[in-house]
Amino acid sequence: MLTSEVRRLFQRETYGLGHREAGKYHRKALEVFSRLRFPGREVEVVDDLEYARSEVLDLASWQDDHPRRAFGLDGGSSRTMVFRNGTVACANQALLATAGSLTLERVPLEAYRTLAWVTHNRDYRTISGAKFETHGLVSLWRLQLSNEEIHTDGSPHRIQEVVKALADVASEPQHFLRMVKLLDLGRDDEVFLDGRLYPTRLYRYLISGMGRGTDVDIDLLLKDDWKRLIQASLEVVHVATERDLVVMAINKTPGSNTLLRFGVELKANQWHNDRQFVSALFEQIPRHELGYTNWFVQALHPALHGGGEETLDFFVELADELSLNQPTSAYHVAFFYVYDPRVRAALRVETPRCLLERHGAKRLRLHVLSRIARGSGVPHVISLADAQARITQEEREALQQQSGLTPDWDYNHSRGAPL
Repeated sequence: MLTSEVRRLFQRETYGLGHREAGKYHRKALEVFSRLRFPGREVEVVDDLEYARSEVLDLASWQDDHPRRAFGLDGGSSRTMVFRNGTVACANQALLATAGSLTLERVPLEAYRTLAWVTHNRDYRTISGAKFETHGLVSLWRLQLSNEEIHTDGSPHRIQEVVKALADVASEPQHFLRMVKLLDLGRDDEVFLDGRLYPTRLYRYLISGMGRGTDVDIDLLLKDDWKRLIQASLEVVHVATERDLVVMAINKTPGSNTLLRFGVELKANQWHNDRQFVSALFEQIPRHELGYTNWFVQALHPALHGGGEETLDFFVELADELSLNQPTSAYHVAFFYVYDPRVRAALRVETPRCLLERHGAKRLRLHVLSRIARGSGVPHVISLADAQARITQEEREALQQQSGLTPDWDYNHSRGAPL
C-alpha cells in the first residue's frame, strides 16, 4: 500500500516523465525513419521508402477490381503449462472464420477445428512420437517430446518455447491446408492469418541444432512426423501459389526489431522494437486516419545469441531438410507496418515475397489497409476467428486440474496469481 506522501511523490515523478518528453519521440522517429539505410543483404526496400497516412473512410470505401471472399484463421492457446514433475504441456485449437453464415456440409465453418496437444517430459523412459486422430469435425495432433529431441540440459524457458512453437505448427498451418482443400479456396479468396507467417523462433532453434548459431541440443528433423509438421508453414506458401490464393499474416503484437537492427545506427536508436518506433512515428495522427509504411523484404535473420554467424537465411539453411519448390528468395518475408489510432497500436502485415510480386505491392497494401479500415485494428475476419478460438484462463486451469498432475506452484500463486 502507498501512503499519501509516497503516492504524491510517485505522481510527481510520473507526471514529469510524460510532460518532459511530449512530442520528442515523434520528432525523433520522423528523423530516424527518413535516414533508414540498409547497406547489407538483410533487408530490401520495396519501391521507395515511405510513411503515409490516409482517411479511414476513404480506405474503407475502396473496392478492388477483383473482389475476394475473406477468411480469418486463428489459433487459441492454453499457453505452456508447467507441472511439478517437470512435465510441460500446451493445448492449441485452430479454426477458420468468415463473415456471414457459411456452412460446410450443413455445419457452421467454425465447428471444424484442428487441435494440438504437445507435452515434454524429462524422464529418460519417455518415448517420443506424434499421433494424428480424427474425431468427426475435429482433428487432433498428439505430440510427445522427450530428451531425444530436447536434451536434459535444455533450459526450462527453451523447452517451453519449443513446446509452444510445435503446438502452433501442429494446429494453425495444418488447419489452413485442411480447410483450403475442403472449401476449394482459390483465386477468388483470401486468408488472413493471425500472427506470424513463419515460426521464426523454431527455425532458429532448428538451425542452431544443426551447428549454426548458439550450440543447442534440439533436434526435430530426424523423424518424418516432426518434419511434416514443421514443413506445414512452407506448404501454406506452396498451396497459395498453386491456387492463386492471397495469404497475409497480421501480427498484432510484433516484437521484431528488423528496421532498427539493420537500418539505424546504434546511437540513434532509443526504442526496444519496431512496434515502438512505428507507433512513435504515427502517434500524432487523428483517429480518422491510418498510418502505414512501404513494404520491406527481410532476407536474413539474426542467429541465436552467442553464435558465430550474425545473420542467416532460414530457407538456405533448411533447404536440405525441408521441401522447397521455389527459389529460397521466394519465401522471404515481405512486410509493412500499419498504425491504427483507434486501437493505439502498430501491426505488422506479412506475406511471402512470391505472393507480393504476383499480386503487386501497392495493390496488396491498399487491399489490406481497406480490410483493416473496415474492422477495428485488424480485418473483421481476424476478430471473428480470435473470439472463437480463444482458450480462457478458466479453461486453461480446468485442463491443468484434469491432468492429475500438480501444477508448479510457487508462493505468489497462494496470493492469487494465475497459474
